[in-house]
Amino acid sequence: MKKIISCDVGTKFHGFALSDSSQKFVVKSWTKRILDSSSDLICSEAVDNDVSLIAIGLPMRMSGGDSDMSIHVKSIAKKLKKRGFEVFFVDERLTTDRSLDTDERNKKSAELILEIALKKKEYQDRLLD
Repeated sequence: MKKIISCDVGTKFHGFALSDSSQKFVVKSWTKRILDSSSDLICSEAVDNDVSLIAIGLPMRMSGGDSDMSIHVKSIAKKLKKRGFEVFFVDERLTTDRSLDTDERNKKSAELILEIALKKKEYQDRLLD
């Protein structure tokens, strides 16, 4: 099985987290500054880490509707899908710890997004058995 990567999309930095090859645990997290395009950066991280799935945090409004950022994230996901990646959205409401500095905040959010994705995947796999 290949690994899963998650991304917490930001305006200046993206947070990333990576699963192990059994897709059960978060093994590392990091941040990267956005230099050109978000889709290029996410694509590069996915290729470098040999992943099968990209889980992206979807920043919905508390009411459940789209925010400006969720519309932006959906456009990034479209570009990633066109490049052949499987993309999975994770509702990221309440995953941001404002008490942390930006670097730690992005990493922790990416870790939470990945943990949610791994739990959902495990549940979906059990339904298929």
